[in-house]
Amino acid sequence: MVYGSAYWYGQASDKGTPEATYNQAIIYRDGLGVPANASAALDLFRKAAEAGHVPLMVPLAEAYMMQGTLVGGRRAIPWLEKATAAGDAEAWNDIGFLHAKGAYGPRSKIEYEMAMKAYRMAADGGSCVAYMNIGGLFFNGDGVPQDKHQAQNWFAKAESCGTLGIK
Repeated sequence: MVYGSAYWYGQASDKGTPEATYNQAIIYRDGLGVPANASAALDLFRKAAEAGHVPLMVPLAEAYMMQGTLVGGRRAIPWLEKATAAGDAEAWNDIGFLHAKGAYGPRSKIEYEMAMKAYRMAADGGSCVAYMNIGGLFFNGDGVPQDKHQAQNWFAKAESCGTLGIK
């Protein structure tokens, strides 16, 4: 039996409201008032993204990514690329992550350079997580010369995001 908000979001979802479908997916993913159901959540994320609502494509891609970098990442890429085409900063960050983790190809200097480009697009869009990821590339010297000063600058920028209430 489905209770409360899950029921009403389901009703709105059945009438074609992608935001309701997304909210219903969150309820099932997190087990909010209903038993957690990852499979149902994934189906609902897919339904919301297929409705063409760009902000709902990234959560679908991230749900795929939770299945593992290689298999899930490859399933996530088309949705992330659609979202990046619409300028979604978090999608750019996820694309960078997938490059850095080898979902596009074996980890290499080129893949880390592609990760940096994607992270910079995300950072330009205001993604605090991207600031942290750029700092990590500089800290480790992945695809860029190792530069602890640059890393610290990016980490500080990420830290200031949290105090400003920015994501």
